[in-house]
Amino acid sequence: MIQLTFEGGTRLRFDFTFFALGAVLLCVDRSGYALLGLAACLLHEGGHIFVMWKRGDSPRTVTFRGGGIAVSDRNGGILPPASVLVAGSAANFLAFSLTALFADGLSVYVGLFAVMNLVIGVFNLLPVGTLDGKFLLQIALLRVLPCDKADRILAVTEAVTAAALVVFAAWCFSNVGFNWSVLAVGLYLLICWCPSRTGK
Repeated sequence: MIQLTFEGGTRLRFDFTFFALGAVLLCVDRSGYALLGLAACLLHEGGHIFVMWKRGDSPRTVTFRGGGIAVSDRNGGILPPASVLVAGSAANFLAFSLTALFADGLSVYVGLFAVMNLVIGVFNLLPVGTLDGKFLLQIALLRVLPCDKADRILAVTEAVTAAALVVFAAWCFSNVGFNWSVLAVGLYLLICWCPSRTGK
């Protein structure tokens, strides 16, 4: 793990898996699509950081891993504000809208960047694992229900979402054939879901 510490105490961390995945993608992906995906992910996390900064806060850590980029704040394990959670997907949706508006007649990469932003924005709103959608749902439930009921509904919603994604993946494999993207998303969601099941 490489770590850089900036003034104010924010730590920027680069896990070995981030460099390993980057090396594999550079060798395998000759199209450049992976770089567009990384740019959309950076934009997503930038949305979180921007709203933190506007609220007078700064991230405690920004960690780059093979499975994604994670921003953690300084609130000591308390749920982040909904405005911070929704800001990542909002940044992706804004980028999608702007690039879709001006993509006509431009490079195919511009249109693909728009689609990637839409997919990443929606994906992060899923109520599974450590994705923003799960924490947004948790905040909403805790406002109207006791903690134990909110936890039960959250667990059921997470399980149903995961099951629906498994069915979707099975449909893709049977109707479209093997797809690396669907496999990667399935593995990522499984990784996200497992820590939440073990109470991490």
